[in-house]
Amino acid sequence: MADEHTFDRRMSALLQQLATLPEGLESSFPEGEKSDRNEKVRTALDNLQSSMDWLRVSVKYLVFDLEATKRDNERLRGLLRGDSESGTD
Repeated sequence: MADEHTFDRRMSALLQQLATLPEGLESSFPEGEKSDRNEKVRTALDNLQSSMDWLRVSVKYLVFDLEATKRDNERLRGLLRGDSESGTD
């Protein structure tokens, strides 16, 4: 499915960009704050990664559910029309 592939590709690109943020932010903080800020940024990125993983799984489930619903609807329409082929698998 093209939409799911596009979603996965864009999500991976976004996560790769986010992974580079801590290195870019380090130089803007005083030395004592770097480790605290880095830890907070890494924690935030880990949380974001978990959320994105959950979102990816949720979207895949919703796509699966939508496709199953479409198949069921088509099968039921066939039964209503009296098609003997649509009612059997």
